[in-house]
Amino acid sequence: MEIILQEKMSRDYPAGLTKRDAHPKTLACLQAEFIVEPNIPAEFKKGIFKFPQTYPAWIRISSANGKIQSDKAKDLRGFAIKIMGVKGERFQTQNNEKETQDFVLLSYRACL
Repeated sequence: MEIILQEKMSRDYPAGLTKRDAHPKTLACLQAEFIVEPNIPAEFKKGIFKFPQTYPAWIRISSANGKIQSDKAKDLRGFAIKIMGVKGERFQTQNNEKETQDFVLLSYRACL
């Protein structure tokens, strides 16, 4: 799989100008706070939602198309939230990120 992705990236971008493999066009990068409210129903109080707390976070809004195009073109939009300072056991870590939690959302074609 890694070789296929590397070949795709080589075809899509000239040397030295490589973007991301998915959602290459960033529409915004926002600094935020992720607030876990105290009145969450008991059945949902798991993991990061277990206790009320406010976390620093970053949000990246992007276009889904693999090729960078005008924002006027209909496209799915991505909304990625990276929450910082999350303590606890990790299922999996990447890039030595030991205290982060990621949420990835994507619009649905019916919205186009």
